[in-house]
Amino acid sequence: MSDRGSRDEHDERAVACHLGIDQSTVRNDFDRVFGGDRSQRKPALELLPPRAIWQVGQALTNGDTSGHEVGDYVEKVANRQGREVYIGKALRHIFASLMGDRNDPHTGVDHLANGIADLLIALEGELLANKTPVGYRALEGGETKE
Repeated sequence: MSDRGSRDEHDERAVACHLGIDQSTVRNDFDRVFGGDRSQRKPALELLPPRAIWQVGQALTNGDTSGHEVGDYVEKVANRQGREVYIGKALRHIFASLMGDRNDPHTGVDHLANGIADLLIALEGELLANKTPVGYRALEGGETKE
């Protein structure tokens, strides 16, 4: 089996396990929705772990004095220096978790969720700076809206 085939098999197993359904159902649905060529399929957002994503959302929603105000980060990450600030914040949260400190005292949310939120914000800044297309436009090789 090719690497792509083994990745597809892994994806099918992961989705089936996550949804609590038979793997053949997932395979049939993948083929129905995405057609035979899986290299061009849409991102499998259903594979995102829901509990972890919920915690990341909590980190962003709770906000703290260091800049997790909803939507406020876009201007802060418009330049490389701003993105590096968020990467540094993420590393501090990750290291706090590694040292055994579970929750951020400002948000009350797991340090890893805060770190992931900071990395997502930094990544969003990179994607905006590079004018990377998103959504269906990315699949079609289209341009982003200005």
